[in-house]
Amino acid sequence: MSPSHPVTRTGPSLVVLAMLSAASACAGQQRPQAEGAPTEDEVANLSYRGIEEAGGDVTLQGGSWEGAPYVEGGASRPRVTLAPGPLRTGDLDGDGTDETVVLLSSSSGGSGVRSSVAVVGRRHGKPENLATRLLGDRVQLRSMRIDGGKLSIDVVRAGPDDPACCPGELATYSWRLAIERLEDDRPPTVTGRLSAAVLAGTEWVLRSFAYGDEAPAAPVVTLAFTEAQLGGKAGCNGYFAAFADLPDAGAGALKLGPIGATQMMCPDGAMAVEDRYLRQLGSVSGFGFMNGRLMLSYPDGVMLFDRTGP
Repeated sequence: MSPSHPVTRTGPSLVVLAMLSAASACAGQQRPQAEGAPTEDEVANLSYRGIEEAGGDVTLQGGSWEGAPYVEGGASRPRVTLAPGPLRTGDLDGDGTDETVVLLSSSSGGSGVRSSVAVVGRRHGKPENLATRLLGDRVQLRSMRIDGGKLSIDVVRAGPDDPACCPGELATYSWRLAIERLEDDRPPTVTGRLSAAVLAGTEWVLRSFAYGDEAPAAPVVTLAFTEAQLGGKAGCNGYFAAFADLPDAGAGALKLGPIGATQMMCPDGAMAVEDRYLRQLGSVSGFGFMNGRLMLSYPDGVMLFDRTGP
């Protein structure tokens, strides 16, 4: 009779255990889904819908998109760019997670530049354009804020008697996010006319000497307005000047008085920044707004400032 052998029960094989261990390790290394409002890099490399000049949808790369020429070999073509400036974030859909609101500028090669407001949120951890709405042609965005789940937008737009080139009517929009669209929370409100008075009590910091020509991070150049005087730090010295409207020259036209300044000496780099800034400031003839930034126009270009005060 054959000798009996005890029967033993064994657990999973070594191969199975190794597979389970590897799977567990991989699961532990999986990246969590992104959270929070979409970032500057994400909104600059994203697909947007509802852009008329582009025929509907565009995908930005590095903040811009360019279509084919309207006529083969021609220079005119549709373009869409993400307007520079600080991002606005807040919870617009009540889900407890912030969305990011951006301004898109589109053109078709003519003089018009149409601005659209786009809301970007997260769906399954990925950024997505939730809604886009046209703001208008050559509309200047003064400020945009999210408060109580509503999007409030202050603009300078063309009034009934304004030429399209030169808007002068102040207005405020209030929008809310619905399913795939931005809709009115209440009708637009006209709040006045563009004048130097809107600058009183505001404070700014220089960001660009001209389009594409950024100001250095240091020294910081500041600009503040009272009712009839501007001033700040020019990089080394303090400065000041009177300013006033030029109503006969159109909305946003400015006249600056002689610029006074203190007489400290600073390193050459700071003095070079100051000399350039005061030279350009002395020839300023007008102001406006672009995506919340202050624009001061001088003969060779536009200086851009970010708001820092209330």
